[in-house]
Amino acid sequence: MKLKDFFNLSKSEFNSLCVLFLVICFLLSIKILYLKYRKHQVNNIYFDDKFVRQEFNRITNGSKKVTTSKHDINSISLDEIISLNINDKIARRIIKYRDLLGGFINVKQYKEVYGISEQDLKILYQYTHIKNNFIPKKILISKDNFKQLLRHPYIDLNSLKNIMKYIETNKIFTIKDLIDQKLLPQKAEKYVSTKQNY
Repeated sequence: MKLKDFFNLSKSEFNSLCVLFLVICFLLSIKILYLKYRKHQVNNIYFDDKFVRQEFNRITNGSKKVTTSKHDINSISLDEIISLNINDKIARRIIKYRDLLGGFINVKQYKEVYGISEQDLKILYQYTHIKNNFIPKKILISKDNFKQLLRHPYIDLNSLKNIMKYIETNKIFTIKDLIDQKLLPQKAEKYVSTKQNY
């Protein structure tokens, strides 16, 4: 049985449907090709922008080459990070994360910055360092500092609520007590303090 007989179509109706089907297929293939072309264009624009930024940095630095000295990550400015060929958005995230954290104490923490690429990490490893005697900014664990503690990247809301309950019932406690009770992650140890040792 033929398709046109199955749907009970006349020859002209069947031909019209075939033409319509071909037109739809043609339009879909054009749309697919356009999307692939557009994606290619966006990628080219991205690389062109990166190239323009590198050229701008090269020209504005005069005849200087890219710096070979290492910057202290805990005191580097936004402009200095951008001058290392890290895009503005990621540079801002690095500064914001550093400030929320209280300072980087290990280069492995660079990976914790949201959206950072492998290329950006290589640049940071090559052109930044952490001073040996760096002491991160600590937050005092108390009810008065609830909001400040909540902003810290290593402390979530549930953990903080449990910490507050614990310190309410245990007036004397140490950071080690909070870690042993699994209320505070080990990696937060260097960023918080108790009244006893603050």
